Amino acid sequence: MPPQDSSSSKTPTRAQHPRSINSTTTAAAAAVISSSTCSSTNPSGAKLPTNWPREITYLTRPTYSRLLDSAIIQQLCPNPSSKQQPAFRNGPRNTHQSGPSPFVKIKKITDPNHPAYGQHGLFANHVLLPGQWVLDYLGYVHPASETDPESNYDLSLDRELGDGGVGIDARHMGNEARFVNDYRGIPERMMKANSGPYAGKKPKPGPNVVFAERVVEGTGERRLCIMVGKERIKKCEELCVSYGKGFWKERGIIFDAARSFES
Repeated sequence: MPPQDSSSSKTPTRAQHPRSINSTTTAAAAAVISSSTCSSTNPSGAKLPTNWPREITYLTRPTYSRLLDSAIIQQLCPNPSSKQQPAFRNGPRNTHQSGPSPFVKIKKITDPNHPAYGQHGLFANHVLLPGQWVLDYLGYVHPASETDPESNYDLSLDRELGDGGVGIDARHMGNEARFVNDYRGIPERMMKANSGPYAGKKPKPGPNVVFAERVVEGTGERRLCIMVGKERIKKCEELCVSYGKGFWKERGIIFDAARSFES
C-alpha cells in the first residue's frame, strides 16, 4: 500500500498493499474538475469521513475529465438531468449521497502482522450481507490519454470506450472506497494462518468483497462499486478485495501463502 495520507504514490519496498488496479490520471489532470451535471466535488460544509486525509478531495459523485468528449459522456451518463435516486441491491434508497457511508469506516491498521501496519484500511460499520452493495468507487473519470503511471488507485471503467478506454482514478480525489486493501498477506485472510497470534483460529481465505459495475437508476450513469462476496461480513471486520496477481507481479511482490487464491 502506498502512503495513504499523501497524494504521492511510490512502489512499496516491503509487502505493502498498493490501493488499486489499472491505469490512472496525471497530477495536472487531477486538478481539472468538470462542470458536467453528472459530477460534483466535496460540497461546501459537507462532513468528511473520520480519518480522511486533508490533501485528498472527498467526492460524493464522480468527477469527469474535460477531455472526455460529449459522445463518451453520453454513454457514461445518458440522463444527467434525472432527479430519480438510485436503488441498490440489499440496500436502502438515497444512501449517503452527500456524505460519509454509514456502512464502512476508515481505520488505522494496528496489527503488526498486517502488511499495511501503520496505514489505513476499510472496515465494516455494520453487518454486511452477501451480495450487498456497500459503496461506489468514486474518483476522476478520465480517458487513457490522462493515465498516470504513478497512481495505484485507478480502476478500468470501460476498456473499449474511446481511444484506449476510460478509467476511474482515486489518487487525488475519491471516497472511502479508495482505502480498500488487497487480501494477500493479511494473516486472517490467508489459508495458512496456523501460527503466531492467529494459531487455532479458523482462517477466512480470500477476499470478502469484489469490484463490480452498476448502473444508477434514473440517470443511467455507469459506476464501479464494492459488493459483498458470498459470505456475510461482521461489524468491525476489514473489507478486502483482490487486486489480481498481475498487479503484484508488476511490483515484484509475491505472497507465497496466497497461491491458492491467485486470480
